[in-house]
Amino acid sequence: MRARFIYESILNEISSNVTLYHRSPKKMEVGDVIKPKLDKEGQHWLSKLPFEKAMELFRKKEFPNEPSRFKCIFSSIIPRSRFKDKGYLYTVKATGNMLMTSSRIIDEMGQQFDKDYFEFIERYHGGDYSRGKESINKNPEELLHILDYFDARRYWEGKTMGVDKEGIEVLSDSAIVTEVIGKSEDQLSKDDVVVITENGKIKLETSIYFKKKKDIALYKDGDPEMTKYVNKFRSLYDKPEEHLTEYDSSYGDSGGNLRIKGFIKKGVELKILYAQSSMEKRKSQDEDDYHSRENYKYIRILFKPENIGSKEVLKYRLEYFNFFSREIRDITKYLKKI
Repeated sequence: MRARFIYESILNEISSNVTLYHRSPKKMEVGDVIKPKLDKEGQHWLSKLPFEKAMELFRKKEFPNEPSRFKCIFSSIIPRSRFKDKGYLYTVKATGNMLMTSSRIIDEMGQQFDKDYFEFIERYHGGDYSRGKESINKNPEELLHILDYFDARRYWEGKTMGVDKEGIEVLSDSAIVTEVIGKSEDQLSKDDVVVITENGKIKLETSIYFKKKKDIALYKDGDPEMTKYVNKFRSLYDKPEEHLTEYDSSYGDSGGNLRIKGFIKKGVELKILYAQSSMEKRKSQDEDDYHSRENYKYIRILFKPENIGSKEVLKYRLEYFNFFSREIRDITKYLKKI
């Protein structure tokens, strides 16, 4: 089957005869059929996001013949696309129903939707997030009140004219691997495990979130089990800075967060959950956060420490930003894959 949409002179028509590019953390071979990855319940991970639920509802109503984002494979029209941080590179032939459109539209819509989502709950559900979420789960069509119909229509119509080549995405029911290109040795992507090779070079920030007010109270009172767990994170750093924040009533029963920031010690092993290269054009209200971003190889990386375990009442996020280490243009110089 064919998708009808045109991107200037690059492609006159998307079809199963056109070579596309697909990124995946999974190692595959020529001839492998790539199908949407679903969880044990048969759900795509995108289906858990309110914005994506709204987009799917809109598609079903207005564009039922286009491929669902919950049941498709994403490809690009050039090898060095904005998705280059997502693992091994393959050339593929798309199969089934297809749509070529702009990933920039979907990202900008998603960011705005997330802001409007909380305002919607504040206005129509009295600011009670739990009650609002429960109401929306029972009646998902509420999400359509938040969605920007103009941009949603542009996305599903495949409006790609004037969009940079790096931002074009192709949705298809499935795809077949035609060539394995792989990835460069210094490329970081999801599931890579790295070790810090030098002291005083890589500066990270850990944010530890306390689920309930009673949990942060236990921590402040020196609960041995919770203190032991937090100390595991402290042990990753050399003389870290710390800041504890307790949430007020506007956050409901959420307790607060503990921020730990500093240089990670040599020898610490980290697993990469997400990597964002400098070619990514994400908007930021704080220009200083992304100052001279084109001079950095990676501007944001989300890590998971190896062998640190988990604790039910706490969640954490361990991140690298280029503005933490402005003098380091390429973080990979101080990381070794293992």
